[in-house]
Amino acid sequence: QRLDPAQFLRVHRGHLLRADQIVSVTPRAHGDADLRLRDGSTLLLSRRYRDALPADLRGGIPLASTAVPSVT
Repeated sequence: QRLDPAQFLRVHRGHLLRADQIVSVTPRAHGDADLRLRDGSTLLLSRRYRDALPADLRGGIPLASTAVPSVT
């Protein structure tokens, strides 16, 4: 049996969770973010999986395809 991709998100290689459990998203360095869950715990959202996060939850975290490259 497969999980419904509309309800479940992979947020890190080791974490799969129900989208309705996410309360807030706080950006971190290098494109990662902290996800605050309803039970008070915090999970890391890897930059590899950030594009899977629905736009209404993303809270200002840019998509990888729209991120502006830094000029050095």
